[in-house]
Amino acid sequence: PSRMHGLGSHAGMAPALPPPAWRDLGASAARLRLAPTLLSGMSFRWKQRVDGIFEGVLGTDAYELKEIADAVHFRVLSKRPSPDAEARLRAHLSLGRGVDVCSWLDQQLLSDPPACFAKAAAALGGVRVLNVEKLESVVAFIGSANNNIKRNMQMVESLCAHFPESRIETEDSHCSKTALHFRFPTVEQLASLSEKTLWELGWGYRAPRLHRLARELSERGGVEFLEALSVLPEVEARAKLCELSGIGRKVADCILLFSYGRDSVVPVDTHCLQIAQKRLLPSIRGLSLSAGVYQKIVDRFHEIFGKEFAGWAFMVMFVGELSDFRKVIEARAQTKSNILIEAPAEIKSNLVETNIRSRFFLDPTKIESVSVAGSSAAVDSAAGSTAKPPDARAEREARREAVREKAVREKRVRETGVREKGVRELKREEIRAPEPAANATTAAKPADVATTAEPAAKPAATTEPVKIERTPIRAAPNTKRQTGAEKAGRGAVRRKLEPEDNGQPVRLGHTHTRLSGL
Repeated sequence: PSRMHGLGSHAGMAPALPPPAWRDLGASAARLRLAPTLLSGMSFRWKQRVDGIFEGVLGTDAYELKEIADAVHFRVLSKRPSPDAEARLRAHLSLGRGVDVCSWLDQQLLSDPPACFAKAAAALGGVRVLNVEKLESVVAFIGSANNNIKRNMQMVESLCAHFPESRIETEDSHCSKTALHFRFPTVEQLASLSEKTLWELGWGYRAPRLHRLARELSERGGVEFLEALSVLPEVEARAKLCELSGIGRKVADCILLFSYGRDSVVPVDTHCLQIAQKRLLPSIRGLSLSAGVYQKIVDRFHEIFGKEFAGWAFMVMFVGELSDFRKVIEARAQTKSNILIEAPAEIKSNLVETNIRSRFFLDPTKIESVSVAGSSAAVDSAAGSTAKPPDARAEREARREAVREKAVREKRVRETGVREKGVRELKREEIRAPEPAANATTAAKPADVATTAEPAAKPAATTEPVKIERTPIRAAPNTKRQTGAEKAGRGAVRRKLEPEDNGQPVRLGHTHTRLSGL
């Protein structure tokens, strides 16, 4: 009976629903790379699990994304997904908008791309500019000021989780056990929060700004006010956004690029300023980020990449400067798929001499070795030679180590040589005074005086001995005087026989020396 009772109890339970199937999003890795797109600060609602799967929320639905070989698959975790769940995801990833970053290099759309852009585009070619909901973008980028991406993700997540009624229902077996997904708050929910509550949620000094912003949006009509800005020109839309609390030009430009589809907008913050100073616009080095410098950087991006998709080019370079993705670029640059070699002779003349050896890539299956600057033979060998034996990599590492050791030795020699040269020059300039005559009646020889004095003009002969008169220099106020030990350590004062210059004493060391009787 107990066995039958157990069967009956299990039979009365509702069967668990099978997990939703993964579906192909129809985007190759060349068009979409998840990590640099979802974790680079355009949206703060995505996170990556330890198993490599990305979890995020769009509207009223929770999603999972993963990369499989050269494809991207997704599934919706909500119990009652929206009918347009897939269309919303595709719009969020901008799969029907913008430009594929690799096409700039493959189709040679840029005549002279910056080296940093070429390296980032080759390693992170699937970076796309996201399309984020307008209210979420406004609130999230207010929190991004003087902040980092991970901490801002935590702030946005705590803000969403504060409203339990906004939780999205999902099957526990469909996602990680600790995953809780929440819709983004509405304007009414944000306006109900006090400054104290926002402080407790981790928003810190940004709490008063967000508190005022929620009230201003509520007074202006909420989301309808933000949607109405879509039809305005870029300048007017930016001006309207800057009227809200906590929004300046940089935050407004982020909102325009990531929520209004204004692909020509380039948000300039301190990171973009550093990129421009180092890579694109050396003339602004040392300058702070003023309105004029801001506009110069934007104009420079438009000049290099064209105005239509300058914002996409900016994101490629921005992601390439993030520490996590910079490591990926550096590691990829050391593999055969992206070995940098010297440019061919016919195009080398068009390159600017930099520390970067080249920005051109050859077929990795034909590359024999990395060429040394100034060598054209390696280019010919890379174009059609066979691969090196398996120990070629070790030999290259040994040669590089030898070059580094040689450079260190040469640097030490140069430093030592400079110090020794300075001592020798000092010794040549030191001319000691002659020894005092043993006999007081013995006169100094004019010839001897002439050979030790400067300038070379011979002074008039005299029978009187040379008299040296020293006048000590008075120490400046509040100057530490030397102790006897310090004076003894410096040695005796070296004196130099030299005629007066227009009657003024010649300053040598710590004394004024007057020569009389010459």
